[in-house]
Amino acid sequence: MLGDGGVCVYVTLRVPSSWPRHCGIDFNSPDEARVDLLTHFGGWSEQLRELIKAGSGPIVPRQVYHLPLGQKWKRRLGLTLVGDAAHVMSPFAGEGVNLGMLDALELANAIIKHGPNIKGCLEEYERDKLFERSDAANQLARDCMHAAFDARTPESLANILFETISGPTVAERFAEKEGKSS
Repeated sequence: MLGDGGVCVYVTLRVPSSWPRHCGIDFNSPDEARVDLLTHFGGWSEQLRELIKAGSGPIVPRQVYHLPLGQKWKRRLGLTLVGDAAHVMSPFAGEGVNLGMLDALELANAIIKHGPNIKGCLEEYERDKLFERSDAANQLARDCMHAAFDARTPESLANILFETISGPTVAERFAEKEGKSS
């Protein structure tokens, strides 16, 4: 819930990237756009459709991006990435904050260990762990995204989400793996 008592609702559609420009929906007229968007949710429960109908703010079409699995980059002296900047992925896994907090912790530990040696600090922080964490969460986000648009949805999405919430987070699984390999 927003501070003004309103509710922000996000709707995700699997459409071509050009869709917002060519779909015929006037996103500058939010009330009309809501009516048009509802046509994509004809088989959904009326309770969920009410969330879209109840909206009062602007409707802003945005694309969802993610890095390719295995993406790495060369380190640049004096610069590093943490959180969402280091882990560009769809929001379907809900792991962004967990990864950001773990990044901050690992970077802080590297700073404590290496002091003013920025090169050593960033080398340690970025050494494969950053990319391994990113790949694990990115894969989960991809799996959840595909399940969300699967022909068996909502069952396919419910199954993967249940498996995810009944087990450790990506950050916890990674930390557990690190503990075993140390």
